[in-house]
Amino acid sequence: NKVIAKHPDCKLPFLAYHSVLNPPKNGQKLNPALIPAFAFDSMYVADPVRRQEYRNLVQSWNASLPELGVWDYIWGGAYLIPRTYNKMMSEHLRWNFENGIKHYYSEFSPGKDWTEGPKAYLIIKLLWNPYANRDAILDDWYNCAVGKAAAPYYKKYFEKMEQFWTNDVRSTAWFKARRGYSSYGSSDYLEAFSLDLLKECEELLNNMVAKAETPIQKQRAQYFRKLFLDRKSLIIIMTNRINNNIQINVVHK
Repeated sequence: NKVIAKHPDCKLPFLAYHSVLNPPKNGQKLNPALIPAFAFDSMYVADPVRRQEYRNLVQSWNASLPELGVWDYIWGGAYLIPRTYNKMMSEHLRWNFENGIKHYYSEFSPGKDWTEGPKAYLIIKLLWNPYANRDAILDDWYNCAVGKAAAPYYKKYFEKMEQFWTNDVRSTAWFKARRGYSSYGSSDYLEAFSLDLLKECEELLNNMVAKAETPIQKQRAQYFRKLFLDRKSLIIIMTNRINNNIQINVVHK
C-alpha cells in the first residue's frame, strides 16, 4: 500500500505457483496493482482435464483481481521432435485474453538451429492481436520461407507435429505426470512416436525441397530438411530403445 500511495500507476507482478497458486477464498478482493502470473505449460491444454483445471483457476482469480498474467514454458530446443502446436496455442491465447490474462511471459529457448518454424512468429503476432487470422499468418510465413509451391508440404509437416504433441503424446507417462511444465530432461515422449510418422515427415520435406523454385527458396528448404535429417538417426535410436524399455535420456543441444 505504501508503494501504491507513492506510485499509483505501478503494477506489481508475482509468480503464482506452488503455495501461492490458489486464489483468495470467497473471491476476496486484493489490491488491483497485484498481477499473479500463473506458471503453466500451455502444452497441457491438450488434456481436457488439465485445460479445465487451468480455466477454473483463472476464472477463480478473476473474482479477486482485474488483471492476470501467465508464465508459460514453450521450450523447444531441448526436444528431438519440434514441439509445436500452432492451432491449439492460438485458441489458448485467445481464451486467455478473453478471461483476464493481460500479461504474458514465456520461457522459449528454441535452440540454436531453430527447428520449430513459425512457432515464435505466430505467438508474437497473436499476442498483439489474439483475433488475428492464424491461418493467414502461418501461410504468410510458409510462403515467405520456401515459396508458395513448396509451402503446403512444410505446413503439413508442422500439422503432423501438432498432432503428435496434442494427441499422440497424451498416452505417455511423460505427459501424464502432474508437472507445472513438461520434462525437457527426458526423451520418454518418444514412446508415442512412430517410425511411420518419421517416414511421412521426411517425404513431406523432400517434396518441399523439390517444389521450392527460386535459389533462396531452395536454400531455405534444404536447410529446413537438413535440420530434420540431422536428428533422424538419433530419433530412430531413441524411439527403438524407449519402446524396448532401454532407458536413455537425451536433451538435444
